[in-house]
Amino acid sequence: MVYEPFRFPAKGCFPLAILVFVFLIALLLDTCVSKEVVARATSPDGKVVARLYEINGGATTDFRYSVQLSRKWPRWDHEAASLYGAVRSNCAYGLNMRWRDDRTLELEYLEAKKMTFDRSLSVAGKEISIVLRAGVNDERAACGGMLYNLQGG
Repeated sequence: MVYEPFRFPAKGCFPLAILVFVFLIALLLDTCVSKEVVARATSPDGKVVARLYEINGGATTDFRYSVQLSRKWPRWDHEAASLYGAVRSNCAYGLNMRWRDDRTLELEYLEAKKMTFDRSLSVAGKEISIVLRAGVNDERAACGGMLYNLQGG
């Protein structure tokens, strides 16, 4: 029996193998990202819920925080704001959410590297205004990420 090295049967298979390999690596990397609810705030009239998600892309990235609004039921999320690298103090990541009234949600943080937000959006049949307040130092916030502190870190 003569040993012959493995050869792809056709020229078109090698690019396909590379594509499958890249897809599997991307799938593996996607599983490294976590997205967890770290805070909830219900509007004073009880009709809208704001959820704060902490998205952790791993050790080489900052946390991203996503604020999503939904009516109580059935749930239908609308992303109201996204803040990358937001901090509440010199050692605490995240932001604080407060309802000023039934139609105004305030997001308080010390600083953020990047942010996008809708000034207003319609949820549960009413217009909700989003107000960002930078420069708010929360000295009571525990150092580290919000999820880490919720888990008793």
